Amino acid sequence: MHTVTIQVLFRTSFLSLLAFFAGCTDSGSGTGTEAGSSQASTSESSSAGTTIASPLATSSAEAGGQLQVVAQTQPPVRVNPSVLNWGVIGPNQPVTGSVMLQNVSNEPQTIVLVQPSCKCTTTDGLAGTVIPPKGQVKLEATLDAQPNAGTRNTVIRVLFEGYSKVLNITAKAEVTRPVKVDPHYINAISNDDSGVVTKDMLSGTFNVKSLDESPFRILSVQGMEPDIVRGGDAEAPTNDYVLAFDLDRHLQANGRYPRFLVIETDRSDAPLIEVLVRHKLSTPTLNRNFKLTNYKANLGRLAPGGSIMHAIGIHEATTVGELVQVICEGGILNAQVIDQSVDAETDDLTANVRFTVSEGTPEGFYYLPIQLYSSSQSVMEIPAFVSVRNTP
Repeated sequence: MHTVTIQVLFRTSFLSLLAFFAGCTDSGSGTGTEAGSSQASTSESSSAGTTIASPLATSSAEAGGQLQVVAQTQPPVRVNPSVLNWGVIGPNQPVTGSVMLQNVSNEPQTIVLVQPSCKCTTTDGLAGTVIPPKGQVKLEATLDAQPNAGTRNTVIRVLFEGYSKVLNITAKAEVTRPVKVDPHYINAISNDDSGVVTKDMLSGTFNVKSLDESPFRILSVQGMEPDIVRGGDAEAPTNDYVLAFDLDRHLQANGRYPRFLVIETDRSDAPLIEVLVRHKLSTPTLNRNFKLTNYKANLGRLAPGGSIMHAIGIHEATTVGELVQVICEGGILNAQVIDQSVDAETDDLTANVRFTVSEGTPEGFYYLPIQLYSSSQSVMEIPAFVSVRNTP
């Protein structure tokens, strides 16, 4: 087989497989389930040199009457450190990290392609870079963190010229607010074919802890008095609590559970910490034409009459159209679309919406549905939550 033919066949098979395996995993924070679809992430192998291109093992051609097979070989490149760890970051906080790609052979190695397994990760342009014998190059990758808490895992695949095995680099980050809740979601979905959700799946405990170890107070859970199993009190707050929860306490008037349980604290940098509820009675009804980057609006703490600017992101803006109106039920919040723009490269729209708490609103926690309307007449309802306090 001619060298050019091998390279074309190899790259075509590799790219098609990358498209098939694309995805980003998390630890159940609802990134996939909030979309209510089969977009749940595909688990990725974290071992370097994992064979993903099975068609390459059988790719062959006749040359001079002989059948030639493309060999599956692993590039002589070491990753240091072995895992790209972005560390602990906040929701929607971009972060950049790097690893070194070290050529351990006596021959130069050429990078053909660098491909992250999810759109939330971008890398610097190393395609075409030649690593000299015994030399090394830095690979930088930036994670555009999701709005939900949890562990983010992705794989960065590096293809080298002349090798049919891909170098897989595991990358991870822990997304959390300054006050961390563990577990960060309630899994009340049956794990077997029975579909039965037992009582113990509807109740349990949270560990709520400040990352900087500063003491804080828990003001409420979904607007109710917190059930503190272990921790401080009003006179002696602590930095570490255990809270009990029971979903039946939070059953709504419509017979459904909220999509999130929200813990309210007295910290200014973490006033509201949402915990995803995974249950058939909490799964939202979605408009498939209205693809949001975040299926909730955490508005933090505001005084009566106070305002906050909140960004709402929409994928495929060309199809959905502009965000023309946001309507809040209950008379607690007023919303006004201030401005919006579309990223020409990603076709993502970002709309800045000003939410204002109505004057005279009593203090407390509010969990409210809001409706989003686009110019294509698409409608989407998501929950918004806000802590209304006279001293924000």
